[in-house]
Amino acid sequence: MLRKVTMRFQHWVLALTLLLVISLSSVFLLTVFQTFKSVAEDRALGNFSLIADQTWFRLDALLQGSSRFVTAQAHGAATQFVDQEGRINGREMVSTFIASIDAEAGIYSHFFGLANEDFLQIIGIRGDPRLLKALQAPAGAYFAVRRITHSTEGGRTEEWLFLDQRRQALARRQVVPTFFPMQRPWYAQAMQAKGLAVTDPYLFASNGELGITVATPLPDRLGVLATDISLSSLQGLLETLPLPPNGMATIADGKGRILAFHGKGARYAAAGIAPLSAVEQIANPYLSFLRQPATASGAQLLRLGPDGGEKFVVARHQSQPVGGTAFTVVVSAPLSDFLGPFKEAEKDVML
Repeated sequence: MLRKVTMRFQHWVLALTLLLVISLSSVFLLTVFQTFKSVAEDRALGNFSLIADQTWFRLDALLQGSSRFVTAQAHGAATQFVDQEGRINGREMVSTFIASIDAEAGIYSHFFGLANEDFLQIIGIRGDPRLLKALQAPAGAYFAVRRITHSTEGGRTEEWLFLDQRRQALARRQVVPTFFPMQRPWYAQAMQAKGLAVTDPYLFASNGELGITVATPLPDRLGVLATDISLSSLQGLLETLPLPPNGMATIADGKGRILAFHGKGARYAAAGIAPLSAVEQIANPYLSFLRQPATASGAQLLRLGPDGGEKFVVARHQSQPVGGTAFTVVVSAPLSDFLGPFKEAEKDVML
């Protein structure tokens, strides 16, 4: 005879089981989220270190390339710079300078100035409207050849020749020379250094814009050969970087002055950082780390901004001095720029 078995449903057992499953699932999800967050942070640090390194490599290539160029050209024969009568002879150097400028967009000009105040300069206009206006160049001008020479009677003449990209002459004009090479900062600094020198930023005489000059003396103190790099070209370099939506990048010199700055997003919209701004005077709370002593190259997480701040990825690359001058590249962005997709996935799962 079969016995009837009655099983009682224990609600507390089901509740306890569900609670245990939920707890274990929560712990699992939190562990997964923390792991992914840590991985995302590590990737953000790595990516920004790479951006800082790439920026420095491009800047270093421009500076070192200019240094090698002026050093190599300065060691040419004296006849490349002066003729038998002691007047400037730039026929060979014009084509060399133009070829170099054509190959490197970051270079504003190559030139040399002599101790007799003769001067030859090749400027890369490249159709830039600002330079066309500043140099009073005709439309389509790609290069400018500026030549200042003295006569046997003691007078000086200054002539400008404008060329198109195919190096065909477009226009020519003469002006009264007011430029004296020996009075310019690059001349004195190179002569004093007796070798390669990089100037502090100063106003270029040709266009009134800020820039730096890499210069070296010619043999026998014949004069100085140099390359100009405008700060606007450094600005252009930063604007080509693959920064995240709220990222920023800056280049500073060894004296703590901003040479170029580029920021994206609301945090930097009103930063108002002009070239040569001292880092000590920058009030933007998201840039406060610039006022801190420089650390070794690499990336780190910092809390920046008001009310306790938010996590930012900050990467630096410090250079070895070039011609006695050091430069630092810094890139930064809020960690949220890198964690955005992860946060959305976390929200969807929790919902």
